[in-house]
Amino acid sequence: LFLRMAACALLLPGAVFLHEFLHLLFIPSWVHVRVVSQGSIVAIDFDATLSPGRNLLIALAPHVVMWGAATCLWRKDPLLALPFVLSGLSLPADVHSWYRRSFFHG
Repeated sequence: LFLRMAACALLLPGAVFLHEFLHLLFIPSWVHVRVVSQGSIVAIDFDATLSPGRNLLIALAPHVVMWGAATCLWRKDPLLALPFVLSGLSLPADVHSWYRRSFFHG
C-alpha cells in the first residue's frame, strides 16, 4: 500500500504537466503561447481569437484523454488512477476560460 501511495504522489505532478501539455497539442502553431504559474496553479494563456468550437476543443480535450486514462487505470489499481481523476478538478476553470475567450475575446 505504501508503494502504491508513493507512486500516486509521484504521478500527480506528471498528470498536471500532461494535462497542460495536452492543451498545447490542440493550439495551432501560429498562436503565441504563454505559461502562467501562480504557486501550485499552472495555466496556459494564448493571445489569439479562435473560433468557439476550436476553443472548446482546446479546453475539453485534455479532460477526455485524462478521464480515459483514469478509466483504464481504475480497473488495474484505483489508487494509481487518482492523479488522472484529480485533473478533472480543473474542468470549471477550463470551461470558464473557453467561455471568456469565445464570447468576450479576452
